[in-house]
Amino acid sequence: MTEGSKNQHQRVLIIGSHRLESDLRVVLNSHGYFVEHSRSRLEGMRQFRARKQAIVILDMGIMQGFPARIFRFFHKVRASTVVLIAAGREDQPAASRYLLSGAHDILQLPLNLETLNSTLERIFVYQRSVVRSVFIKHALFFAALTLPIWVGLIYIVLR
Repeated sequence: MTEGSKNQHQRVLIIGSHRLESDLRVVLNSHGYFVEHSRSRLEGMRQFRARKQAIVILDMGIMQGFPARIFRFFHKVRASTVVLIAAGREDQPAASRYLLSGAHDILQLPLNLETLNSTLERIFVYQRSVVRSVFIKHALFFAALTLPIWVGLIYIVLR
């Protein structure tokens, strides 16, 4: 297993200003995440396609055009990706409309550690539930696939 695939679930991609990245890097590193940064939206999308990070944080400064397409892109590449919007107090009303387009939550700037910790805890719970549901889905699929084999085996033994 390569280092990139082993720690893929612990990677965070921040797309936007360098100030946002420097504020979040220390806190996210202390929670065990590996932080990657991209200044432009296009570069960030390329980086996401290459590494498929578990969490993407978008700065409000890069949100222009059709934001629904951006969220669709992230969920097409990796369905369980959590997309957060980082917005200052003056941008909160505009950022809240992105929740309808596919964002999971809004990070308030300047960063409040209690709020950030609760957001990270919700993300952790969400990711655990996704992993659990995928495991159950695969277990049921495997059981359905092997059911004819077990029925045939029991038929042969009881004959």
